[in-house]
Amino acid sequence: MLPPVSAAQGPRAASGANRMTLMAPVGLEQGDELDWAVVIGVALIAEIGLLWGAACIGLYRRRLALRRSLEADDAAAG
Repeated sequence: MLPPVSAAQGPRAASGANRMTLMAPVGLEQGDELDWAVVIGVALIAEIGLLWGAACIGLYRRRLALRRSLEADDAAAG
């Protein structure tokens, strides 16, 4: 046996709200959220810092290799 067909009702609003929402009520709290611009900014600054550090280490290693090769050439010549 099927339930009785009722008249089509409009969309139901969430309790305490005047419009439909697909978000959980926890997501509506304004005080606890971190702005996406801040999150992206922090990630961007961290990435730039890591890339800068890696570049500095690479340049330092090249400088050491050049110095060692020059010292080896001087030792072989002298």
